[in-house]
Amino acid sequence: MSTSRALRHARLGTTALGALVLLSACQSGSAADPEAVQLRGEAPAPPVGSISRIATRMTVDEATFVVAGPGGTLQGEGTLQGETIVTETVRSATERTLTFDRDVMRVRMNLGGEDSGEQISANPLHEATVEARFGADSTWVYTLDAEDPSREAEDALRNVEVFGADDDLYPAEAVRPGYQWEAPPSFVATTFGADALRSEGDVYLTFEDVVDYNRERCARIRVTLSGVEVTMIQDGDEVVMEMGGTGTVYRSLDRFTDVYSEIEGLMRMRQTMATGDASTDVTVTGSYTLTVSDYNGPPPEPVEISEPSTAALPEAEVPEPASVPATPVPAAPAPASAGTPVADAIPPAVRTVLDQYLYLQESNDADAVMAIYGDRVRYNGQTLTFAQIRQDKARFYERWPARVYIEYGRRLESVSMEGGEPLYTVRLDYEYSLRKRRNSPPGEDQNGRASVRLGILQTTAYDEPAYLIVRETPVR
Repeated sequence: MSTSRALRHARLGTTALGALVLLSACQSGSAADPEAVQLRGEAPAPPVGSISRIATRMTVDEATFVVAGPGGTLQGEGTLQGETIVTETVRSATERTLTFDRDVMRVRMNLGGEDSGEQISANPLHEATVEARFGADSTWVYTLDAEDPSREAEDALRNVEVFGADDDLYPAEAVRPGYQWEAPPSFVATTFGADALRSEGDVYLTFEDVVDYNRERCARIRVTLSGVEVTMIQDGDEVVMEMGGTGTVYRSLDRFTDVYSEIEGLMRMRQTMATGDASTDVTVTGSYTLTVSDYNGPPPEPVEISEPSTAALPEAEVPEPASVPATPVPAAPAPASAGTPVADAIPPAVRTVLDQYLYLQESNDADAVMAIYGDRVRYNGQTLTFAQIRQDKARFYERWPARVYIEYGRRLESVSMEGGEPLYTVRLDYEYSLRKRRNSPPGEDQNGRASVRLGILQTTAYDEPAYLIVRETPVR
């Protein structure tokens, strides 16, 4: 089973917060082979009766949740863990059975001081059986083995319906280590959402070398991707999923299939849920790890699915300007020399400010953006007041009223002390798209990549401890 196919059916479900739509690619190895090798070819047919398993796992260990509704804004942290394990049985040269032994999402969060505990939800294909038949048009046709399959299951099945799709991805000619290429639009479109309302993205690959992986001769391929897709879930709510990351694929040069892949990066999911005349905005941001690998063990033990929660979101107070919504406050770190690189263990409250930084910049609400700034800021080389920065932001929003930002990297560069309080210096890398209006013609918009260096101060100058931006400098 190919990595791309596994990634397409790894839609790790709809939780009580909304839909998380996941995508793909991959990591590790050694030893170079200077000869040109073929990355694409006819995979040998597996013997009748053979059984194979593939596991797709997605983990977001330290996600930030922001829920904004009629009662105010709540903020918290939690974890997301999705797992899909599929058993494939070869019944004949043209017939196979796919059994989704497990297709679940685990969510745990602390929102507004309330710990939800671990909630396990079944995705649409959990414990489903799918029959695959090779048709006359040389494509595989998939059918759910159920009397009355749900609409969600049928929608999820569309993400499985691509056999041999790697032919779109890998070059037809033999290539040598160092060869680089961009995935074709057909591959990008299906990878970033076969059932998406809109999707766009880029996938770049580099053939690094040939290595022995799990006693197979494999090509090690470096992958970099970024993309965004918009899908609609059953109740009509649109879900926007943005992801970026890098990783490595190990591709068997004998079987012409991806045997292991791993990718790490950053994701953000946004959903607006309508409830009567009001609406609630949900944003989940965090660093993720996704792996796709052969799973040779027995079928996993069944899991107990949690009952859907019917509790209403707790009330929350809207944060005052110039303060940050309440977050767990870690102990102050030991002082470090200014400019000294430190480990990338960014404290949770600092991560929250970083998560809000680009998200709030997409609004046209300068007051909302200023909630994460201090009273005086070293801003683009000048020391400005709170009011001056707000004015600068408002002018920029007026000039570019339609803006999209996608983060693709962050790094804690140093921790120092300022006025006896910890100052975290963090570099944030992002892609941007600026438009003068929603449907600007070519030439009237700006797109590219940029980086900014933020100084985030842990301060006790307010009624509650807060983390505020006191330095903001573009990285040239």
